[in-house]
Amino acid sequence: MSAYLDSDLSAWARARVRRHTAECRECRSILDDLRRMLGLLQSAPEPEPVADVAAIAGAVLRRLHEPADY
Repeated sequence: MSAYLDSDLSAWARARVRRHTAECRECRSILDDLRRMLGLLQSAPEPEPVADVAAIAGAVLRRLHEPADY
């Protein structure tokens, strides 16, 4: 279905997906959910640039080697 939403299908395949989703409630629901998700992703704000990638990576690596607090 992602290929359908990305227009990466042939005209024949797109028509087949359209026919199927017109008849199949479950697939139509999945397609609608994917459309909503894509809309949310496209409207999300751009992430802030990370100031110091090396410092963050170092902190993560140090935490990975610390004993677990169980």
